[in-house]
Amino acid sequence: MEMFTSRYGVGGFHIMRDTPDADGKIHVALGYAGKTNIELIQPGENGRALYADWIADATSFVCRFHHVGLLIDEAADWDAMRQRVVENGSAIVMEGEVPDFAAYLYADTVAELGHYLEYVRLGAHGQAMFAGVPGFPGFPSAVKG
Repeated sequence: MEMFTSRYGVGGFHIMRDTPDADGKIHVALGYAGKTNIELIQPGENGRALYADWIADATSFVCRFHHVGLLIDEAADWDAMRQRVVENGSAIVMEGEVPDFAAYLYADTVAELGHYLEYVRLGAHGQAMFAGVPGFPGFPSAVKG
């Protein structure tokens, strides 16, 4: 995290250690460089392969670009996005929801784009958490269906 604050202008991080995921736990740090949200994810013990496999060949510290996150506001837009992902032939490699916090979906666009696309629909608690991240610039315009 120090590298991102000293070199890349991230004004601080909101840290969440031992965040449960379907396969174990991950560590997450959220910050902002200007209006760009920076999300650092460290796979923990038995952490999700979606993250751990991305750095499996590393023998020392490594930080790799993994995904672009796209915010979706409306339920109808979420449904349209999900249908579009499937119709475009992208595999949905992770999908879930934490009630009142967020719904999320990862589309496998690695072969096409070199990274995943993450779609997020924030609930009230998720919006409040992001608003509390150091440097929060306000919510960007959301993607429409």
